[in-house]
Amino acid sequence: MDKSWINLNNRRLRQYKDGVTAFIKFANENNPQKEKIRCPCRYYANIFFQTYGIIENHLLINGMQTSYIEWRCHGETSQAFSDANLGRRDVNDLNNTNEEVDEIKEILEDIHMGTFMNTTPNNSPDEEYDNIIDKDEIAIFDRLLKDAQCYLYPGSDLSMLSALIKLLHIKVLNRWTNKSFNMILEFIKSVLPKGEILPSSYYESRKILSDLALGCGHACKNDCALFWKDYEAKEECPECKESRWKVNDGKGKKIPQKILLYFPITSHLQRLYISRKTAHEMRWHKKNKFGDDILRHPVDSKVWKDFDISFPWFAYDSRNVHLGLSSDGFNPFGNMSSSYSIWHVILMPYNLPPWNCMSSEFMFMTQLIPGLVSPGKEIDIYLKPLIGELNDLWVNGVKTYDFISRNTFQMHAALLWTINDFPAYGILSGHKVRGYKACLICDSDTSSQYL
Repeated sequence: MDKSWINLNNRRLRQYKDGVTAFIKFANENNPQKEKIRCPCRYYANIFFQTYGIIENHLLINGMQTSYIEWRCHGETSQAFSDANLGRRDVNDLNNTNEEVDEIKEILEDIHMGTFMNTTPNNSPDEEYDNIIDKDEIAIFDRLLKDAQCYLYPGSDLSMLSALIKLLHIKVLNRWTNKSFNMILEFIKSVLPKGEILPSSYYESRKILSDLALGCGHACKNDCALFWKDYEAKEECPECKESRWKVNDGKGKKIPQKILLYFPITSHLQRLYISRKTAHEMRWHKKNKFGDDILRHPVDSKVWKDFDISFPWFAYDSRNVHLGLSSDGFNPFGNMSSSYSIWHVILMPYNLPPWNCMSSEFMFMTQLIPGLVSPGKEIDIYLKPLIGELNDLWVNGVKTYDFISRNTFQMHAALLWTINDFPAYGILSGHKVRGYKACLICDSDTSSQYL
């Protein structure tokens, strides 16, 4: 079956209308007993069920999801899809294509599905759905999905998005400068076949991936305050009155004194349930309790068990997330004689099985705190966004799409542990860690004698 009409921008064309009619006929033949089927339009993304008439109108007005080429939700089998679209190309060749390309598409499709949360019943009036759909999010994922489906050059098995992510990863690992990255891009473009679509500069590459970018904020040079929330629009520190900017020429060029890199944890945790690969594993801790005294996983610890007893509402839903936090200073330049100490804050979800809950893939960097020296007791200024987010996840939770149940739930999170060396522990807790009464357990009951 010809599906080229899906990518037509002009939905008034006869070819597009005929394609919609053919799709409705195909879906009806494969679902003869159903009055409602999943709507594959760009806004409903196979999440909501509608009648055939409404779906036809949606496809004519909104267009079909461009990534929905194999109509599995409407009765098309993988073999039928292969036979119809591969032509002379052998099916085994498709299975042997670059797995990374498929993985990127899979990740984007899972995130795209999780964006649409069925917060209203299926029998609600059609127009009510428009109030819960973020069309800006749809546009972002549409762009990313198209980039994931655009091959680097005609006949390539690698998508442009996949190639770009790999190149930028190599740039970071090998500390390439922006200038060297531009030179390498120029060289690669010169040896690729005609029709290649690789960006020509680092700036263009970053622009393509800007939809995946994460947050950052400005901080006072003296660590007095963050330019955040009430202070977001201020030009100088509310405490010490220092200028927010290192450079401000009054013509639009502004360079902040300090930048705090903050990567919200909520979206990371939501994606663990949106992803088909990790949604099952996030329930591991509930299904694998042995009931003996052997410590195999944090779920076997006394802290976890006491927490579940104290907060049964949290323990009731196995999808609520138990977290650990680690922080310390390090020198990013690898030269210990250089006086620079940047601090990281990492969160780990302990719902995962032992082989994943402490692996690097599931250690989520939430903050990078800049500075030539350790932030010391002012670290609480930088932790405000994270503390606010964790409080909100504990009290209110966040509506999250679950790939297994194909429904949404209110996900809560709790921070159970912090993992640090002794000096970092003192900075985070605000407790003395040297000198008199430095013991965190004994505190004021410290038994000591002057010599």
